Amino acid sequence: MVANKISIRSHVLISSFLFVAGVLALNSPLARAQSIGDWQTAPGLAGASWDNSTNNSLGNSNTWQMWNGSAWVTESGATAGTSYPSGNTGLITILPGTTITNATASGSTLTADGIIVQSNASFEFYKSTFYLSHADTETNIDMDVFGNLLLTNSSSGGFSLNGGATIVVENGGTMTNYGATSGDNFVGSGYGYAGAYVPGAITFRSNSLFVLAAATNKGTIPAATWQPGSTCLIAPPSSNTTNFIPVGFSGQNFYNFIWYWPTANGKNGGSGEQGSFTVNGNFAMTGNSNGMVTNEDFPNVGYALTVVGNFGLTNINYFPAASAGTVTLMLGGNVSIDSTATIKINSASGMGNVFFNGTNGPQTVGFYGPNSLGSPGAWNWTVNSNSTVNLNSAWTINGGSANLGGALNINGTLNLTANGSITGTSNIITVAPGAVFNVSPGSFTFAAEDTLQGAGTITGNVTAGSSSVVHPGTGAALTFNGSLTYGSVLSTNIFNLTSSTSGANDQIVVNGGTLTANNAQIVINPVSTLSTSDYVLFKVTGGGTISSASAFNTTPAWVGTPPANSAQYNIVTTGTEVLLHYGVVAVPQPGFTSVSLSGANLLINGTNGTAGTYVVLMNTNLTTTNWTPVATNVLTGSGNFSFTATNAVNPGASHQFYILKAP
Repeated sequence: MVANKISIRSHVLISSFLFVAGVLALNSPLARAQSIGDWQTAPGLAGASWDNSTNNSLGNSNTWQMWNGSAWVTESGATAGTSYPSGNTGLITILPGTTITNATASGSTLTADGIIVQSNASFEFYKSTFYLSHADTETNIDMDVFGNLLLTNSSSGGFSLNGGATIVVENGGTMTNYGATSGDNFVGSGYGYAGAYVPGAITFRSNSLFVLAAATNKGTIPAATWQPGSTCLIAPPSSNTTNFIPVGFSGQNFYNFIWYWPTANGKNGGSGEQGSFTVNGNFAMTGNSNGMVTNEDFPNVGYALTVVGNFGLTNINYFPAASAGTVTLMLGGNVSIDSTATIKINSASGMGNVFFNGTNGPQTVGFYGPNSLGSPGAWNWTVNSNSTVNLNSAWTINGGSANLGGALNINGTLNLTANGSITGTSNIITVAPGAVFNVSPGSFTFAAEDTLQGAGTITGNVTAGSSSVVHPGTGAALTFNGSLTYGSVLSTNIFNLTSSTSGANDQIVVNGGTLTANNAQIVINPVSTLSTSDYVLFKVTGGGTISSASAFNTTPAWVGTPPANSAQYNIVTTGTEVLLHYGVVAVPQPGFTSVSLSGANLLINGTNGTAGTYVVLMNTNLTTTNWTPVATNVLTGSGNFSFTATNAVNPGASHQFYILKAP
């Protein structure tokens, strides 16, 4: 039993990318003053039983030595109860190298008050009920575990702490629950079983370990104090191929937490009571092939998992939400879903809310598998204020669902690394005031039908995908520190405008880059009666420019009921601003900019034309209508034109007049 337990621990700690197995510091118990009647195992003893069910004893006289006030002596031949520990007699110490097992018949009880399990020693509890007592005047720990405490109850009964009794699993110590036929090893009202179990009476020190390795379909994690550096490990044996539903999560504050599922294609049933819990250190799930951890058997239930440290999945399928429930994940460290793992909401009725809330430096986040977030249910993601996330992989915000969009709320800083990208469709990406979305290692194209909104800052070059929407929506400016290019397929900009041009109006600022419209549409949402002064919709600053290759729609579209005078509003580009302008807009007319002679040829240049074919007409007398075509040409896309009238100079004509006939 001990060898199997140690191998489980080593395997999981080494295979988990979140935890590095080190050399365990096998501490020795603190020195305690001995009292007459204290007991210890005989030095050099490999193992013995504590199995006398008739007199509540702890073995025979060859197993134990008693402290007589000056020395450890073997009390062979003494009467029952004096040649070995019995009941609440004295402090009992199991020395290094010794394993004491209890195999007392079902239905019997054993009681002790004060046990030390030293490093490399083991106390293995198999049957009956064990009561750890606590005297009212006592201040010592009732069971101090530096080695191994194994609980493998094969029948009715359990392990009970009476009268405020305490167990401390010290640095390097391990408590293992191998489960029971009844599914539990801890008797007590805290878990709905009969008995006098006192929740919170167990403490796990730094570098201690609790292992839940039940071979049956259920096992209990004891309520405990989990000090920094301690670890709770769920690790059923490979022989367990059925649903495994551990309990004892609710309300706990673990430190490190590892969930290991060894069976290929097996199913780990998840947290039986579906309660919220916290992991103050690192959280890891690792498994074998297609094994899965799921909460789908508990419908319509929601809960929260808070992980202060790192969160990682390896070779496992994790379904954290029930069929119609909502799971909330609060993640404070690095996040890694490797190429062999999946985390998803397994029902379209479920919902996953993930908050990145690290405050101790940037969090590196990676979803490294093609189906890391494959999900029929929706995901909502939030980067909390004062948190920074470095995205190191592709990120499908909506989990790959064809029907449900996802939401990404950036309240802090989100950096796309060289390997980072955001995919998915119908997503809503919100960059809150003061937040930063940094795409500068490359460029970022937000996907088809996505909405980008907020009043934060996007750093880097951005392209708006087909049928996408840019909507500040906050009555403030959404800033792009780089170029903003609208895709060739229709994109939309929505601006909420108030009654004052200096009020809380939406605006898009392009700082230091180029604004390229590509015929994107501007839609106005008048939240009150609009002013007749100019509203600045786009402002280009920092030496940036507005591309002349294309333009926005000149007549705005409207959300809701247009204002009564809506026909008087136009979209106008002037210099480095795009305005909503009220009134008749003067339309630039074609005109000649230069006239020159080259021999007998006349060279004429002009501008402000409309793209298309034009005709140059000539007349020698303005009082007549006899205009004669002399040239046909094509205006450039920018409206410029140029033509040459060959041999136009006629010495016999005193005047020649030219006009341009545009399309």
